[in-house]
Amino acid sequence: MVYISDYAGFIDNKARETHVIFSSANMPRGKLSGTRVFIRTDVNYIFLNCIENSWFLNGVIGFGKDLLETIDKLKLLIKELGDHYVVFYGGSMGGYGALLYGLHIRPHRVVATGVEYILGIKGGFFNKHCLNKNLICTDSSNEYLYNLVNCNKEYLDKVFLIYGERAFSDLICALKMSSDGFSNIFTIVNEDHSIPPFLTSFFDISDLISSKDIYSSLGAFSGNIVNYPDFVNACYEFYVNKNAYSLLDFKDIENLPPLVRSYYYFYRFLYEKKKGVIKASFWLERAIYLNRSCPIILYNYADYMNLIGDYNTALMYSKLSYSFYVKGVKPLYNAQLSCIESLINLENHDEAIKSFALFKEKISKSALNNPHIALRITKIESRLGI
Repeated sequence: MVYISDYAGFIDNKARETHVIFSSANMPRGKLSGTRVFIRTDVNYIFLNCIENSWFLNGVIGFGKDLLETIDKLKLLIKELGDHYVVFYGGSMGGYGALLYGLHIRPHRVVATGVEYILGIKGGFFNKHCLNKNLICTDSSNEYLYNLVNCNKEYLDKVFLIYGERAFSDLICALKMSSDGFSNIFTIVNEDHSIPPFLTSFFDISDLISSKDIYSSLGAFSGNIVNYPDFVNACYEFYVNKNAYSLLDFKDIENLPPLVRSYYYFYRFLYEKKKGVIKASFWLERAIYLNRSCPIILYNYADYMNLIGDYNTALMYSKLSYSFYVKGVKPLYNAQLSCIESLINLENHDEAIKSFALFKEKISKSALNNPHIALRITKIESRLGI
């Protein structure tokens, strides 16, 4: 790796193909996203990060003093390394950077996940993570990107966008991108905003982003929730704006495809459970009938089985939920706790103690500060006599 600055570096493998990787938010100074997974020796790599989680709007230190100077110097480096085939890639903040710079430079392909196209949208990540207080996003400030899109209509088929079907602020952005002319939009079933770890768990991501088979590869995991914009908007209102009636009053449930309908049933369950409705489980049972590959639905169902005394079924579903574990990104602590509670209920105390000890070794400090998880841990410790 040749470091241009604490925010940029490149690997020259003397190849004809070059991938430019834009870092996600909260990458520390001196660190660059993707250096452990983008390791092909037949591809050159450029890794970029930006100061203060500025969503690459102010350029990259080491390349220039602003966006346009950075773009000019990035073009030169790409040409120097090898521009026979060029791919820009990033997730979340990096996805925005890949899209923004891609529309200027027009590489052969842009692959971006979780792009906050409506930058500053309520429930999004820009307002939460951007540390540059001079960057305030409004409808007018977003016009720069929208105008750039309008000037590149013939290029948009080179852009591949990937979202999670449980990330509703992202899906609102996906709907706008669709209306603005982007056609390659993939929504990964049962996933949230963190798409890159999902991709790396199934693919060699450097192969994927340049593959001719990217359509079929992503299509195998994709749903069609964006074909139901009224439902997406209802869920956004429910989840982000806390407007329960947007979901309760949704009338077109039976016309939703099964997986999308399972989301409705699950969110309805969560609402009624919070309200203390006795028969809230009715909605959970309908969700699990339609969707047995969503870990959150699965461990909630395990908890319900524990509640009604069907401990073997609870153990089965908690283990099934935990099978979707992704190290460092999707720890599924609640699934692990549901499994331990099932073991206690089955009076398998030795296995429960062993599992709980492993759980305590791995749980992060931030998770321990979660009141819900902390309460579950306290109850388990009490039952195990720890």
